[in-house]
Amino acid sequence: MTQKDPPQSGTTEAKITIGVTQAESKRVLALIAHIRRLFETVFTSEGSGQHPLQMDQSDLLLCSASLRTLFFDDSPSPILIDFLTQHAIDVEIDTFETDIAMLLFAQVGPKGPGHVCDICLGLLFDESMREYCELDQPKPLMLIVDDAAETYSDLKNHTHVWRPTKEEAMRMNTSIDFSNPERPSQLITVTRKQVPIAKWGTVRIGYLKGIPIHRKNIITYVANKLGGIHYDSKRLPTEKNDKEEFKILAQAYDWNKQAVMHAGLTIIAIACIEIVRHPQMREILIALQNFESSRRIRLLKGQVVQAF
Repeated sequence: MTQKDPPQSGTTEAKITIGVTQAESKRVLALIAHIRRLFETVFTSEGSGQHPLQMDQSDLLLCSASLRTLFFDDSPSPILIDFLTQHAIDVEIDTFETDIAMLLFAQVGPKGPGHVCDICLGLLFDESMREYCELDQPKPLMLIVDDAAETYSDLKNHTHVWRPTKEEAMRMNTSIDFSNPERPSQLITVTRKQVPIAKWGTVRIGYLKGIPIHRKNIITYVANKLGGIHYDSKRLPTEKNDKEEFKILAQAYDWNKQAVMHAGLTIIAIACIEIVRHPQMREILIALQNFESSRRIRLLKGQVVQAF
């Protein structure tokens, strides 16, 4: 995963042309700030992509706020989705749906091969895996997590935090095999998808107990509850299904061992990668930065005229 950072200042040729009006200047600044936050978290200053576990966790916390603002705000509305709709820009995100047990995302290490993130990155970047996992075709995969004994030593003995009922586990195929404590495994089903960016948040990332967890709700939960926007906010979503996901997430996040907390930040990292790898997101950011640079030049010229 290697790409150059988008430009930070000045003008650069963009493949996409956006007719931004002066009335949108404030929104443009907000869009630049939040989209650039995602790029700067995913990529190093040299332009190479980082593994999710290498990303700074405080930056990921801020990214949860940016993702919520761009895609999921309901007061008044998500600023990027509104902007794309207004300018008739269609973006489809390459993503995936899984029944991975959320417990597995809680693994703190290692930072090399053997983390649950690797299978997620493979679905986005590995050509052989992408060929096997054809679009919109559910495919079985064996997920084996290496060097996991320390992370899961307590969690595997406190199944009330994460395990579905026996019937749900059989129906959803989400049972985790702890027979080898160093290498817990799960037979998972994955489905690669390409979805309109406005629907991206509705794609399921995994299960916690018997409840499906969608990107929108885990991202919003991290932003609202863990400090991305609010800290321990009492605010709940308005939709009934979203409330159920929040409640089940709260049971895991508030557990005294705290290990499941890491799962939220890991998923934020994966979500950021899904968004910034789309070439149109880079083009949109460049176009917005070009507009902002031109606006500053016009303001400076206006000040010079007034000065004389």
